Amino acid sequence: MLGVPYLVLVAAAVFVIGGFILAMAPTGRHIFAIGVNQEAAYLSGVKVKKVGLILFIATGAAAGLAGVMMAARLGAAPSGTLGVGFELEVLTAVILGGVAFEGGRGSIRGVLLGVLFLGLLQNGLTLLNVPAASGLLVKGSSW
Repeated sequence: MLGVPYLVLVAAAVFVIGGFILAMAPTGRHIFAIGVNQEAAYLSGVKVKKVGLILFIATGAAAGLAGVMMAARLGAAPSGTLGVGFELEVLTAVILGGVAFEGGRGSIRGVLLGVLFLGLLQNGLTLLNVPAASGLLVKGSSW
């Protein structure tokens, strides 16, 4: 659409919707509250189990969408090794984006910047003909 791949438009829509939910919706504030202190959030009236269920559903839907997008990009849906090791890249992007492991801190904008940084790094490593194993070492050491 207008020279922009559909996969980019879908990813942009996911980022915008996620950013809106985290910044403007009460559920977003509840997510951060649970990340800081689950017991305090419960005592403050947050329905911790309900928000946790919503997050599990959203994570599953995002994983399904990612699988459909990857199959659309490749033109096939191979089983087995597709996506193996992708966890390192996801964690690196999230940590570079400023999301804390202990919870309660982070933003969609930061995660987007982390994803863009890793994409640029991967592109640069590919252009420099760096072997895949060395590329993993560089990406893993960036955080």
